[in-house]
Amino acid sequence: MENWMQEFKHIITKLEHTADEARFKLKQRLNLLDDITILPYRGMGNAQQARIRGRVLEEIGLDLPEESASRWRNILILFHRYESDEIPFARLQARFQQQNQELQADEEGYFSACFSTDASLVGWQQAEFSLLDRIKQDQPPPTCKGEILFADPKNSFGVISDLDDTVLESASTDFLEKSRILLLHNERSRKPFEGVSALYQALQGGQDGRRNNPFFYVTSSSWNLYDMFKNFCEINQLPKGVFLMNEVGLDKHKFFKRGHKEHKSEMIKSVLETYADLPFLLIGDCGQQDPEIYQQLARQHPERIMGIYIRDVHPEEERSRDREVREIAAAVQAQGIPMVLVKDSAEAARDAAQRGWIVPDSVARIEEETKQELEQESSVRQTLGLHRLLP
Repeated sequence: MENWMQEFKHIITKLEHTADEARFKLKQRLNLLDDITILPYRGMGNAQQARIRGRVLEEIGLDLPEESASRWRNILILFHRYESDEIPFARLQARFQQQNQELQADEEGYFSACFSTDASLVGWQQAEFSLLDRIKQDQPPPTCKGEILFADPKNSFGVISDLDDTVLESASTDFLEKSRILLLHNERSRKPFEGVSALYQALQGGQDGRRNNPFFYVTSSSWNLYDMFKNFCEINQLPKGVFLMNEVGLDKHKFFKRGHKEHKSEMIKSVLETYADLPFLLIGDCGQQDPEIYQQLARQHPERIMGIYIRDVHPEEERSRDREVREIAAAVQAQGIPMVLVKDSAEAARDAAQRGWIVPDSVARIEEETKQELEQESSVRQTLGLHRLLP
């Protein structure tokens, strides 16, 4: 059965890539290509090496949507993000710290670069990319700059946070509701959970407010939504960080995309390996498998995980899932690693201040922001009559 499935995947892969390549060549021959763009994703680096990846695509050509954009406008934007046309096998030059490399994108337009480094690099560092060939007749080969994050000696810890249902509502366990949110909202109209921005800013500052601790955001969403999440974090003043996302596509190694647990575990391990001198705080929610994933990571890397916060997605009621998470938390705490199920950002802030992870004076601000945003949400629901339909 497994051999048959592998053969089926191989056939589908060949068909998809053949069709994509034929479409690209036809558009190129007829000069129907949109402008070509290089989209670098934020990379990670340490004293030995730096890695950064990205994708070569046809430009989507969409401006940042307004908060009041119509549902059809939001649907159109989402369609263009998922329908984006990659440029297969494009040749690029990458430059970082006087090092030059020639790269070739794969059939899905993805490329990656790895550079040698030393211990002198800290914070965000720039890499430069340029296409080596004129792919579109009337467009010079495009160039762009990407960013790679290095640890700083003043960092006291790093934060690895889930995005879906931890930072922003995504309804990850409900396919229909998740689709509705994606289709009807954009990065301006979607809001972070109450108090999250203030809490994450405090964690970035650390125990004295000056640590500039690094942030990493993990999601099972595909790279097609990279610009949406990047815009969302900037709009809502969340700490600048590295995004760890999932690939959607077909090749001989994957069929559609990796599962949530496999993807998240693999991405978090890559962060732990890259920043080997930093302890990490893990933040997630109880809606999917975050507690189980984080428990496994705590077992495998007890000296690297300093604490775990799990957001209760249904804080207004006690559910069987809450009991399961508390049992997991008790097992993790038996290892000497604090793991806390919290109802909101204010509760997490109070705990973090007691442990010396954030400035104590920041708790009042986080509590006030959480309270105000909860009141605003309640007011909107009352105005729209949603309090009769939604908890």
